[in-house]
Amino acid sequence: MTILEADKKTIARSGGSSALYLSSLAKEYIENGDTVDYKLMIEGNEVKILVSKILYNFGLDEIRKVAQEFDFRTDYDKVLGEDTQVFSAFKYNLSLSYTKNLRDHRFPANVTLSSMLNEIDYDTYKHISTDMVTKLQTRYNVITRIEGDLDVINVLKEPERYKLDASKAFQTLRKAGKQIGISIIIRFDNRKNKIDEIKSAITELKQLDSKNSLQCVS
Repeated sequence: MTILEADKKTIARSGGSSALYLSSLAKEYIENGDTVDYKLMIEGNEVKILVSKILYNFGLDEIRKVAQEFDFRTDYDKVLGEDTQVFSAFKYNLSLSYTKNLRDHRFPANVTLSSMLNEIDYDTYKHISTDMVTKLQTRYNVITRIEGDLDVINVLKEPERYKLDASKAFQTLRKAGKQIGISIIIRFDNRKNKIDEIKSAITELKQLDSKNSLQCVS
């Protein structure tokens, strides 16, 4: 057990109820709306109130099992320095990474799942950057990233600056021999998300294969 804080507090009144206000440190772990386990106990001559919640929904062991379940190949699994755990694995165009500060428990582990497609056509680019991302954003923290050289990134990011619409900009770059790709990146952390969400996201991103075929997310 690690005691982070110990103090004497006064039970306050809030409306017609009694209240014990959380310290700023406690608020880093417990937020309004959280479901907690509550116990009222008598131990010797003391009345004790215990409020608890699960701090993390999953850890590195669960991520390793997910990587194994989906036949990912482990690329990196080490502790950097003394306090940063890093894990990464990949399968074809999919990559899965996990990073955790081992010293400070206030910070959750961050998990990133990404899928990169190279040499895509405009229809695929449009579908991923609009329809597919819109669907995924209803469930996940999603961003897309244009893959290519500086010309590709600048022109597709702001085609109107070059007096082009998105379709014309894409075709102009392709005619110039530019290689164009796109990445979908989904971010998780082990306080807000659960391992089943990561599994579901992997299943959906598997629909984007390295040959640039695309199936719609159901």
